[in-house]
Amino acid sequence: DLYPTLADLCGLEAPKYLDGKSLKPVLDGTALSVHEAAFTQVERGAVHGTSVRTVMYRYTEWNYGDNGAQLYDMINDPFQTKNLANDPKYAQPRAEMHGMIEAHWPRDGWPKQDGKKGKK
Repeated sequence: DLYPTLADLCGLEAPKYLDGKSLKPVLDGTALSVHEAAFTQVERGAVHGTSVRTVMYRYTEWNYGDNGAQLYDMINDPFQTKNLANDPKYAQPRAEMHGMIEAHWPRDGWPKQDGKKGKK
């Protein structure tokens, strides 16, 4: 988001191929966010984790869910002490968060670009 933001602040158009978005609306106070969620990846040895964080939840899949998952209610449990991933009451948010990860990262591990699967 840094490149598009700096370009926007300088009155320049950022290249279309960039994944990021300008944060100028947040800086101007006209928006609270320019993204619906934040996505992160982590490597712990041979274990690969992908996470998505919204205002309400943080969800992580280890090796694309094959080695487990974590779901936390960030409003009621900001210190992430109770994993809700296997609680049937949270099946819908888990499925939604899983869908966000699948939409953002295909199984080959690279983010999608322009809605297409595969490496950049």
